[in-house]
Amino acid sequence: MQVSTEGEIVLSKPLSFEDSENDYKAPNLLQRILSLFSNIRPGSDLTSFQIPPTFNIPKSHLQCYGESVYCIGDDLLSKCNKAESSVERLIAVVAWSISMMRPLVFGVAPYNPVLGETHHVSRGNLNVLLEQVSHHPPVTALYATDVKENVEVRWCQTAVPKFLGASVEAQVQGERQLKLHKHRETYVLNSPNLLFRFLPSPGVDWVGNVKIHCLETGLAADLCYKTTSFLGGNHRAIKGKIFQSASLKTLFEINGHWDRTVTIKDKNYGKSRVIYKAREVISKLKAPTIKDLKGVSKNESAVVWSEVNQSLLKKDWERAREAKNAVEEKQRQLVKERESKGEKWVPKHFSLTLSKDGVGRQPPTAATFARGVVSEVIIFNLLSPSFVFSLARHRSGLPRAHYLLISRFIFTNSGNAILALASNAMHFLWKWQRNDRNSTGKATASMAPQLWQPSSGILMTNDVTDSNPEEAVPCFAMSKNDSYVMSASGGKISLFNMITFKVEHQVDNVGSDGVSELLLAFPEVQSKYLAFLSAVLDKSGKLDDIVADKVEECGDILVGKVDQEEVIDKVYPRDFMQRGRVRVMLKKDDGTLFNPAVSSSESRKNMKI
Repeated sequence: MQVSTEGEIVLSKPLSFEDSENDYKAPNLLQRILSLFSNIRPGSDLTSFQIPPTFNIPKSHLQCYGESVYCIGDDLLSKCNKAESSVERLIAVVAWSISMMRPLVFGVAPYNPVLGETHHVSRGNLNVLLEQVSHHPPVTALYATDVKENVEVRWCQTAVPKFLGASVEAQVQGERQLKLHKHRETYVLNSPNLLFRFLPSPGVDWVGNVKIHCLETGLAADLCYKTTSFLGGNHRAIKGKIFQSASLKTLFEINGHWDRTVTIKDKNYGKSRVIYKAREVISKLKAPTIKDLKGVSKNESAVVWSEVNQSLLKKDWERAREAKNAVEEKQRQLVKERESKGEKWVPKHFSLTLSKDGVGRQPPTAATFARGVVSEVIIFNLLSPSFVFSLARHRSGLPRAHYLLISRFIFTNSGNAILALASNAMHFLWKWQRNDRNSTGKATASMAPQLWQPSSGILMTNDVTDSNPEEAVPCFAMSKNDSYVMSASGGKISLFNMITFKVEHQVDNVGSDGVSELLLAFPEVQSKYLAFLSAVLDKSGKLDDIVADKVEECGDILVGKVDQEEVIDKVYPRDFMQRGRVRVMLKKDDGTLFNPAVSSSESRKNMKI
């Protein structure tokens, strides 16, 4: 067994396939385990259950969690970011999620971290930080960044072990997030459970279902980790699929074993390929080394459990018991001191928010996971005040706290679709399908529309350069024939093709200091030239600027002041959920406003202000 010793700090080798079954085991281990649980009822929660050091390995849970991210033979995290298509990125994320499943040793477990315990490791451009942010319930938070790849990993979870009679199953609650900032994609996933079997044959396995979902691309994956049953079966097998969450269409089937190889099979073409080789990923792993011994925090896992680690490696069980009791007694004394002073413990690197299920936390940044929740979108019949239809939340498979806030929402002119602009600068298009229940394919209360995107997987995402889309006032407008939509979320104004979702044209935002809202509108004139207008309202509600930009044919840009007719608190069919609208019209010599038909390029040039 490889051990790195720096002063009094002991760092043992990460768990891998080279671990010997006898590295950590005490004599007569199975007999000791059965004796340990002899007075415990099946179904009992073991969260606060104290186990002697004879059942421990020389490392904390924090170290095991961190090792699954930074101790890896193949850089799968970078592959997630470098994949060119959204489908290939999800496949890479699936492989990365499988790599976090490490082979454990039966009958032994890491230490339960003490409150405030931390673990910080850097490997190349990857920095990983963990902290035990809660003790009751025991909650661990992780935050990792790769500056070069612009990748971010967040997770927060708690393990709830239960005694099941012939086994102990640790239910891993919480979620993990992988953010690929280059692609503006966030992948949300959970963890399988850990099963320790005593009978009929002792063993330890990862079991249960894992869901991986990317809201931005609409792609998802389901994985099922299987274990050996009483009748035998496929040991450490994994099965699943990659599919489109909107249509539920399966793209790939997943098969294999998480401790050997995993393959995917293309449902369209029948081709199979290997996406994960365990022996290349979690073999020949080395223990971390300490560059600056003086700079190691006193709350670092290896420091907190230093004496216990040394005793376990020497198999000095009595000394290990004394050292472990000393660590736990010190924590109890700190709790009593805080209570006597009326102080509340605060995590050093994370801000903690407990949800109803007891699991809640934030990473060490000012950003939150989500700004708002879309509970439901209500569609009313605009011809009468009566309620017609309720469009339920988008079934993304995400926890409630991760639904996006819808900033703008309109019907298409054809009446067969809804376009929404979310707070993260992304657009979502729902279409009503033509079928026996809806022969016209128009909006109806009898059936729900389906989330739609082109087969290329391209997403309509606004430019957010040098801006925060959640703080900007977003706006968009759709062309009369529903072929184009122009939109802005604080950055450049983009013109999207509604068929391909590609950006056809971009112009700089005309906003300036003191601007409260940007308004966009397509002119009503019909011509072979595609043009659009953007207007800016200042804080007083006055029209500040109007800019016209021709797309198909470069020409002069109109900039200047115009009179306006302002209509407030009036709802239009295509401006559902928008409070006001500004109509821009030209003024005649007698002062009356009009909107002339413009039929030629020459006429447009004569309209310069």
